[in-house]
Amino acid sequence: MSLEDQTSSGIIDKPCTSCGPNNSHTPEGNFREFAITRALWDIVDSNNDSETVSDAFDQIWATITSNVKGFNENKFKFNSMGAFYERRDALMTASSQSPASWSTIVSLHDQVADRSNYGLWVTPKSDGLSCSGGVYSTTPTDRLSNNIKISALSAGSQADSYIAYSTNFFAYTNLLNNNDFYHYYHGGGPATLTLTYQTASGTTNADLDLYLYKYSIDGQSYVIGDPDYLINYTQGVTVPSGAFGSGQTESLAITDLPAGHYMIHINTYYDSPSDEFNNQTNYELKINTGSGDKYLCPSTFPN
Repeated sequence: MSLEDQTSSGIIDKPCTSCGPNNSHTPEGNFREFAITRALWDIVDSNNDSETVSDAFDQIWATITSNVKGFNENKFKFNSMGAFYERRDALMTASSQSPASWSTIVSLHDQVADRSNYGLWVTPKSDGLSCSGGVYSTTPTDRLSNNIKISALSAGSQADSYIAYSTNFFAYTNLLNNNDFYHYYHGGGPATLTLTYQTASGTTNADLDLYLYKYSIDGQSYVIGDPDYLINYTQGVTVPSGAFGSGQTESLAITDLPAGHYMIHINTYYDSPSDEFNNQTNYELKINTGSGDKYLCPSTFPN
């Protein structure tokens, strides 16, 4: 199997052409294992096919292992391919080196060189005003499989129900189009996280759900869909109501949330294989740690 062959059966990087009305895929390569594998291979191989990068294994190794600007730096959590590109540039700049452009590799494999689609750093706005860039938005697509029935979680055992649910749902959800991920650091103490959203038009109101994961157990990064890492969630608790354009709300309240790094996960919930939302849904995130609601907004990661 050639890593250079992007059309080989079973390992194609590109999205399917019949996955629903919303087939946008860039930067789907950040979520695809073979796209990531090919990108890393293109960084080190000497075969410059549509890219001009070679012999840069030392930069890969330094980015993964360094505790200064690399993945092993204590304040840096939630590794991803976008984070890899970002950390590599920060590491080389900190070493007074001018990083060569890897933009051709990023483009070739339908990726982005930042954490905008996974682990975007967010912080509360101290002035109480909304985010300067406006609200967040998502335009979900239908699911990739039509043979799995999704049912809401029962109000009983959270862990047992979640395992049964995640066995089906998280294996099939579109990580790019149907999910958003935000990295948040909490200083410790009470926290109420609120998601408000609305779908302006279409045939079906999107049903967004809110999940909060803790970063690690014994130093291991969190696993999506694993109840051991799940602090709380709202899946199946409320469903959209009212006409299009009406606001919907999901909220999580934790009495004493330990200090640490957390992943806020916004997911488009599907109740049946026929659900197709395909219309832009705008949403906002707020956090209340005891001094009133504050908007959680994208911020510059503290390099």
